[in-house]
Amino acid sequence: MGEGQVKGTRESSGAAEEATEETAEADPSRPGDIPPSGARRKLTESGAVILAAALLSSGALAALAMPRPVAPTETPGLVLPVDAAAQMRARDRALAEEAPTGIPAETLLDAYRRHGLAERHGSNPETYRYDRRAIVRAAALLRQESGDEAIDALRAQVTEHLDEGLRGRLDPSDQDALMGTFIETMSSYGIVEDGVWRAPDLVVRTLFKARFNAALRLELIEGLSPVEVEAYWGWLALEAHDAPTDRRLVALGAYEEVTGREFAEARGTLLFAAGEFLAAAEAFEGAYQASGNVRLRNHALAAMAEAAP
Repeated sequence: MGEGQVKGTRESSGAAEEATEETAEADPSRPGDIPPSGARRKLTESGAVILAAALLSSGALAALAMPRPVAPTETPGLVLPVDAAAQMRARDRALAEEAPTGIPAETLLDAYRRHGLAERHGSNPETYRYDRRAIVRAAALLRQESGDEAIDALRAQVTEHLDEGLRGRLDPSDQDALMGTFIETMSSYGIVEDGVWRAPDLVVRTLFKARFNAALRLELIEGLSPVEVEAYWGWLALEAHDAPTDRRLVALGAYEEVTGREFAEARGTLLFAAGEFLAAAEAFEGAYQASGNVRLRNHALAAMAEAAP
């Protein structure tokens, strides 16, 4: 064997030995291999951190699971179908295109306009009473001549201008006639907070339609679609935090009826706020039994503690 061959063999052998040593050093999982002391120390430190975190986590979970009275603060939020707003806008556009244009319709719209101006700027009692009677007569005459569909179409036609009114893009007189005190009224129902609209588009449009109905002395939810009725009662029950609790409880009953569901947590929260602690405890206990959520059990304990003499 030549010198070059011997040299190459030696270099190959040396490289193989180095590779073998590196592989053995980096593979502590093989039987008989022991990782270097530095690696062992790193694993121990990491394991300690993981163990400590696990213990803290389990301790926190155990603390949360411990029975303790916790007073409820807010009702669950309102959840509406994601495509409902777009569907209702399309429905309003279609209805508005069918709006009547005869004298009864014009009389009604003029009376509605005067209503908004009086609401915004006030009027003397005699004029106010006259305008109220005029708008009711106009609505009755239109219904008699053209049916309920005519009222629905005019409601949709007026609502089609709501976006412009909310953005203040109308002439001042038209703005006041359309909006009246709608924005100020909505502030008391949590629709507007610090100038920010926090309600979904569907809720705002629904409440504006309810205002139209109120002006005509109609039932507030007359002519509304099922999802709009759901939005109307659901917002008042679950989101109108500044509204009187007794009204929110009534709205919750209507909301449960229209949805066909029971909202025990919301009922317990409102009953707790109303000072009806035994009824609140019963509602929370039922919600806890149905869901297993320990937060609801703790709300029930808080209600029982308040009810104790």
